[in-house]
Amino acid sequence: MIFIIDFWLIHLAFQITRQAGINPDLSNDQFTSLFFIFGLLWIVAGFFNKIYRIDTTSLMRNISIDLFSTFLIHMLIIGVMLKASPIYDIGPEYLAWLYVLSAIFIAGFRVLYKLALKYYQFTGYEQHTVVIIGATGSGAALCRYFSNNESGYHLAGVFDN
Repeated sequence: MIFIIDFWLIHLAFQITRQAGINPDLSNDQFTSLFFIFGLLWIVAGFFNKIYRIDTTSLMRNISIDLFSTFLIHMLIIGVMLKASPIYDIGPEYLAWLYVLSAIFIAGFRVLYKLALKYYQFTGYEQHTVVIIGATGSGAALCRYFSNNESGYHLAGVFDN
């Protein structure tokens, strides 16, 4: 689902650059095909870098390392494609605007998504009640994990003979 939102955010970046007048001399067909290529390559690079596993990674790692490396891979692929194919006559200013706007939108969405997810977890709507049986070393580790309010679990008790 998140890759669909990324695709929409990239479309928004394309539309804003077009409205701002930074539009290169592209026909409507070229503009549409460039958007689809740009967006689909972003999704492929994103799956390659596993940026769509937002729930399992920390926010700072997701934004700083994963998204940055995905943008670099995407820029490399787009750069090679534009140099190899004379179909699109695009200047560096246009690409810079596209990448800056896309980065702002995608990183901003990631922050909002993580904040909404944390809020949802803290409200207790998705809280599960857990009982631990056995006070062994692994039971103590589970107790520490489930006692943490960020995990979405409520520890009801620990039973041991």
